[in-house]
Amino acid sequence: MLFEEVNVAVDSGKGFSKFLVRDAVTKEYKKSVFPTKIQKVNNIGFDLSTNSYQVEYDGEIYLIGDMLTNLVNTDLTKKTKEHLLCIYLSVVNAIKLSNSKKAGIYRVNLSLNTPLTIFKNKKLKDEYEQFIRQNGGTIHFTLNGEHFLFKIQNLFLLQEGIGSLFLRPDYKNKNVVQIDIGTLNVTVNSFLSLIPQLDSNFSNSYGTNSLFSTLRERLSMDYGVTVHYKDLEQIIKDRVLIVEGERMLDSSVIIEEIMENHAKQIMASVKAQVSLNNTEISFVGGGSILLYEQLKKLVPQATFEPDPQFCSLNSFYRIMEAKLHAQRL
Repeated sequence: MLFEEVNVAVDSGKGFSKFLVRDAVTKEYKKSVFPTKIQKVNNIGFDLSTNSYQVEYDGEIYLIGDMLTNLVNTDLTKKTKEHLLCIYLSVVNAIKLSNSKKAGIYRVNLSLNTPLTIFKNKKLKDEYEQFIRQNGGTIHFTLNGEHFLFKIQNLFLLQEGIGSLFLRPDYKNKNVVQIDIGTLNVTVNSFLSLIPQLDSNFSNSYGTNSLFSTLRERLSMDYGVTVHYKDLEQIIKDRVLIVEGERMLDSSVIIEEIMENHAKQIMASVKAQVSLNNTEISFVGGGSILLYEQLKKLVPQATFEPDPQFCSLNSFYRIMEAKLHAQRL
């Protein structure tokens, strides 16, 4: 039996799942992202679009990705079959993208984002590790008709929302608060000289899904139209609601007001639980792109990661490399 070792970093959120892998030939880092949307299916009779996948696991078939809409899972836990499948899909896509040699079984070293509720509790963390590793057994996974076997030989459960903290030497002797605005949650991590201050770390439900729900309800009520969830990000980008080609100009005021209020909610929740005095404040996560203007007004001294959706993933991969190197010494 041929074995091949592959290192993969995965950041699987409620909105999107992202992964990072290193090309076995060129050694360059490669990354990709797909929506964390999943539905059990039978007998698909249509061609899959780009960034959509048919997977088979444990005797059942699922569709994952762009072809599904309005399927954000609002369950706060990530110990679900939906997340497990998206993590495994990330691993298999990473194997394909890495140009690794064909193998009977791939030995995977995996670094994975871990919710604070699990990360801070040893019992929950151990249970989550066994859930992801399937107790160290061989994992059978079929992607678009191609069968893969892999084992997770090393699993590094890392604190989600850390951004590029460990890649920033200028943070070494400072207090830092990282605010990760995701789809469902906002995760706040505090560090002192790069050491996590776990008692000050927390998450809340002020992610972009909450913003979208408020905006959708207000626009539907004020204009008597159905506003689809999938349209909301474009409405925010346009800063106006367009109905049958007509721009609802006064909607711009409503959109700005709701976005400002949401940014204020986020910062009020942060200030209620952590001190921001003598502290470097950094925003990460896809929500920091949507709310950049509003947050910048409220916290002008803050920094915004240039690659907010992938910066935590980059840290995950580098931490994993360092831990693997230490194991081999």
